[in-house]
Amino acid sequence: MSSQDKNPPFDIGSYGEQILDTLSSRDNTGIASFSEIVSGRPKYEVARTFSALLQLVTPLPPPVSYNLANPEHF
Repeated sequence: MSSQDKNPPFDIGSYGEQILDTLSSRDNTGIASFSEIVSGRPKYEVARTFSALLQLVTPLPPPVSYNLANPEHF
């Protein structure tokens, strides 16, 4: 069995919650360096945490709307 198969499945939402929990537990500052967040974690968790962090800081695209009155222009 490869080392990747031994790791738990990647749930990006769970990693995002862990990041937010870490930041919310900081003495009213909400600030932590990435190295503080991932300190002592295995490499695969550092990569997963980085992916989750990117998702948290990337703004969502605006919703796409479809004009039913004029379907040619959406």
